[in-house]
Amino acid sequence: APQILMAQSRYGTPTAALLFSTIFGIIVAFSSIISPTIMFSFIINCSGGVVLIVYGMIAIAHFYLRNERKRPKNNHFLINFSVVIAISFVFLVMMFSDEQRLIAISSIGTAILFLLISMIRKIAWCKN
Repeated sequence: APQILMAQSRYGTPTAALLFSTIFGIIVAFSSIISPTIMFSFIINCSGGVVLIVYGMIAIAHFYLRNERKRPKNNHFLINFSVVIAISFVFLVMMFSDEQRLIAISSIGTAILFLLISMIRKIAWCKN
């Protein structure tokens, strides 16, 4: 998270993060009124696929962390591998469905966009 959102009050509450997420939530809520067929439907459609992507990333991160710590490959390896395969299969099935194709493309596109932003920031950070 950005440093400004990690700042906490004297009680340990991340007030800036709460304020930011509240404002973003209000914007999403109003988008259902302002543009229900375009903007709000994109946000709703994208969220399901993004949850799958995040879950897949967690499984991949868990796999890499176990390898870094030289832990034995046991059931956890098979479970993580199965999760990644299952999520990939879900997206593959979504691509063949006319109703789900846009959701899959927008979800994967959103993930790629944020991956590129992260890579650009990392490159810029290394140059400084």
